[in-house]
Amino acid sequence: MTDRVLVGRPLAAGGLTDEYDAAVVGSGAGGLTTAVCLARQGRRVAVFEQHYTAGGYTHAYRRRGWEWDVGIHYVGQLTEREPVRVLSDYLTGGTLQWAPLGDPYDEYRLAGRCTRRRSASRPIGPV
Repeated sequence: MTDRVLVGRPLAAGGLTDEYDAAVVGSGAGGLTTAVCLARQGRRVAVFEQHYTAGGYTHAYRRRGWEWDVGIHYVGQLTEREPVRVLSDYLTGGTLQWAPLGDPYDEYRLAGRCTRRRSASRPIGPV
């Protein structure tokens, strides 16, 4: 996590002087995905966010020396032609690279029993 990097700039009164084809309220994964899709279709898009930085549930925060991420922990369906991969490639122009998470990629313990999930060699997370 970086130390409070601000993305964008605060909106001042009279700050919108250009015309836009679309306004997206909220800069979480859904809002940013919508904005990119519209922009890739040639639309002029304004994204508005009330928080001090964009990202919604993709944020992380620190408290008492611990770092917590509140959003996506891992992503599946990233082999070629799978829906998440097709959308990812469209949104990034194919420039985002994915790294395998390895096995087991998830493990939990309850009442002395250990359960593990395996990735079946699917890629996971941005490099």
